[in-house]
Amino acid sequence: MKALLNDAISMTFYSAQDNVPGLDLLPCEFVQQVETSYTQTRQTELLRSRALLISELPHIHPSRILDLDNSTPLSFHLPASLSHKNGHLLLGLFQSPLVHAAGVDIEVEHAVPEKVFQRISTPSEAALLKSYFGKADNWPTFSFSLKESLVKMASQSENQKMRFNQIEMTEISDARIRLKTPFENSIVQWTKGRIEAHGLLYTACWQLT
Repeated sequence: MKALLNDAISMTFYSAQDNVPGLDLLPCEFVQQVETSYTQTRQTELLRSRALLISELPHIHPSRILDLDNSTPLSFHLPASLSHKNGHLLLGLFQSPLVHAAGVDIEVEHAVPEKVFQRISTPSEAALLKSYFGKADNWPTFSFSLKESLVKMASQSENQKMRFNQIEMTEISDARIRLKTPFENSIVQWTKGRIEAHGLLYTACWQLT
């Protein structure tokens, strides 16, 4: 387990080998439903993430956390964001009442080639991010992760599923992004980092009220 602290959102990383708190709090009925409905990888993700949320959000009724209805993403009604990768788990929790929406993402370093990121971005957005990240050879993966975090945040903010092609970064600095969506142009705060022991990188973004 590794805490990645931030004034707006707190992030906690659990490797695939870490014990996650709250597994003993999961109802048997929920565990059975997951074990009979999903692949082994997805079972692990669901059980670990839901256990962690129940443990970290005791004021939220478990029924809201354990709902497996895919038509309503979990983050729509929780002050949190989740990301999974190869059994690893990153949980972001709102720390400030001013946080309106947030998104977090983890990716394997160097996993995303430039042409993949270009497929989910506009030419101007790709040029913007390539210029911002400079000569870093992992810029496409960082850019992909950042866009994934922003999609999660925008979906939470608008209370509807957003797609990559519905959002566009038009400006970026070390702390802020100007984001264009079909509904608004907004200023978003963000951060990034690496979890070197596991060859991962992460991004997080949040929007204030």
